[in-house]
Parts: sequence; structure tokens; C-alpha cells
Amino acid sequence: MNLIAQRPSNWISVIGQQRPIEVLQAALKHQKFLSRGLILHGVVGVGKTTVAYLLAKALMCTGQDYLGCGKCPSCELIQTGGIDNHPDFKDVHGAAKPGVDAAREIVESSTSLPVLGRRRIIVIDEAHFLSPEAWGAYLKTLEAGDTDAVFIFVTNQVNAIQANIRSRCIRVQFDRVPDAVLVGHLASVAAKNDIAYELDALRLIVRQAKGVVRDAVQYLNTCAALGVTVDANVVKTCVDTSLEDLCEKLLLTIAAKDQIEAIKLADELVRKDLPGKAAEHMLSLYSRAIYTKDEVLNKIYVGLPDVGKVADVLVKWAAVHNAPADVITIIVYELLKTQPAARPPQTRDSNTQLRDNKTSGAAPTPQAKRSPLASLLDDEAV
Repeated sequence: MNLIAQRPSNWISVIGQQRPIEVLQAALKHQKFLSRGLILHGVVGVGKTTVAYLLAKALMCTGQDYLGCGKCPSCELIQTGGIDNHPDFKDVHGAAKPGVDAAREIVESSTSLPVLGRRRIIVIDEAHFLSPEAWGAYLKTLEAGDTDAVFIFVTNQVNAIQANIRSRCIRVQFDRVPDAVLVGHLASVAAKNDIAYELDALRLIVRQAKGVVRDAVQYLNTCAALGVTVDANVVKTCVDTSLEDLCEKLLLTIAAKDQIEAIKLADELVRKDLPGKAAEHMLSLYSRAIYTKDEVLNKIYVGLPDVGKVADVLVKWAAVHNAPADVITIIVYELLKTQPAARPPQTRDSNTQLRDNKTSGAAPTPQAKRSPLASLLDDEAV
């Protein structure tokens, strides 16, 4: 069983990317506005390459359906033999062919007429690896008005691509998949592959995957390989959740104002990972603690209610990637300082008591009568 190999074969099966798909489908529907170059960008593992293949299939289709008819010779070949066997399709890995000579060869091959499809399609994955000279070879081609050949650049580092290239392409951003959507997807994958699971285990996998479909499915695949029901303990065996568990324990300790234990946990965390990574995990946990109904996580927000101050600390340190490990102790001190100060006990004079009694309707507290001698002594004391 190899779950990760299950690449969606149609638009409907793509998970959590409704907005970019709508943009691309609009471009397919109104092809007179189609650019010769497209850039699909976003984090690794969220479906960019999958959508690039679906886009290529639709662009090569000779039928009447702008999303790909599935019946023309071009579509039938892809369905039976795979898109890599299509004579008008070329898949290039930018890291393997980053130089100008390879770019010129690819551009030259794109000028010949298509064999089977409507146009030639070149998908260049990991496009950020291309050299400046290689981009120079593509530049003139991208400026051409015709779309007999279309270049689809796929990257997770769009800013590494030169601005003059980006300005000549349709740019479509892919985002991390929402947790609820990803949990549903894992449940569907598990059902199709007869994997017994507990819902809390899928939620734990999704938290570790951080919106990346590929990672989530691979984690599920690893857990399922044990041949038992996928529960939280199985996930923690297959996926290292120790850093998040330690960060959660630390935040709970800080929220409970247990300073001694917090410093002990900080020392343990020093040996575990870099401060920036720990701060990222704590920021994620604190964010969930604000809105979650989980009783354990909710204690974090109750003990650290000043969202602005806590977020300032965690965001600041999450952005520091190369800080020394001992900085974690500083993070703990700063988080302890964000706790609300304990209010001193309030004293109440007779006037305050009288005012409160009038407000509440209660009878006033009777005042002891003063003798003339006591009053005289009071005056002398003053």
C-alpha cells in the first residue's frame, strides 16, 4: 500500500485549493486572455504539481470541454498511459537542468508543432533552481503572444524568480490546507484503504502536517503500516510529537505560575530544539488555546489572557532562526512577565460600605457610639 502515490486525477479531487483552481479554470475558459507562462507557487506538498498536470491535460485537450473532455485522443492517451507518455508534454526538474543550455534546448523544442494535442506544454518543477542565464533564455519566449506552447513554472520560492519573469506570467498562489478540510481528507483516504482510526489521531496528524497534504497522507501511511488501529499513541510512536508536547507542558506550567517547574522545562527544551522552532510551536498552541474548547489547552489562555503581550513575545522569537538554545530561558521569563499582576486585597472604609449598602438595598451597618471623652481624645490625637 502506497497512499502517497494517489495523486488526484481530476479537478474535484484536489484538496483545499478552491481559490487557485477557480483562477486557473477561468483562464482555461477564456483562453484568449491566456498567458504563455504561468507560475504556480506556495509551500511544498499542497498540490501545485498535481494542478499543473491537470492544467496541462486541459490545455492539450482537443475536445470542447475547456477543463479536459476525457474523450479526445490527447485525453485518452493520458488516461491510459499517463501524461509523461504524451508526445506534446515535457516535465523538467529545475534542479536537474538549471543551466542555460538546457533552457535553450527546451525553448527550441517548444517551437515545433504539437503532435497529438492542441499545444505543447512544458512543466518546470522547482523553477527557483534555474540560473539567471536560463531565465534569460525563457524571457523572450514568454513575451511571445501566441500560446501554441505554454510554460508552467512550479515553485515554493516565488521571490527567487526574477521580477521581469513574474510580470510576464499568470501567478497563482497555493495555500496551506485548513485543518478541518485535511482531517476530512484523511478520513476519506483511511476509508478507501480500510484503515481503522480514531478521529483524535487524525487531528493530531493534521497538527503535525501544518496544512501540507503530502505530509499528512504520508504520516497516515506510516501509522497504518503498523497494522493496528491508528490512535493517538500510534501517531506519537510514528510521528515525533515530543517538541509540541513539551511546549504545551511548558505553557501550561507558565499559565499556572509555577516558575520553578517552568525553568526546569526550559532547560529540558534547550536540549531539544532551537528557540525559534520552539516559539513557533508555542505560538501555534497559544493560538489554538484562544478559541479551542479543549479543557487542557484552554488553561493556557486563562493563565495568559493578555493576547497582545504573549503574541509579541512568541512572534519576536519565532522570527529568530539562529538564536542560541539558552534563549529559550529568556522566552520563559518574558512569558512569565505577561501574566496579570495579582490584585492586592482591598480595604473598605465605612463610607464605601454605606454606599454599597444603599446600592444593594441592604440595611446600613450600625456604627458604635462615641463617648464625649473618646471624641476629645481623638481631637487631641489629631
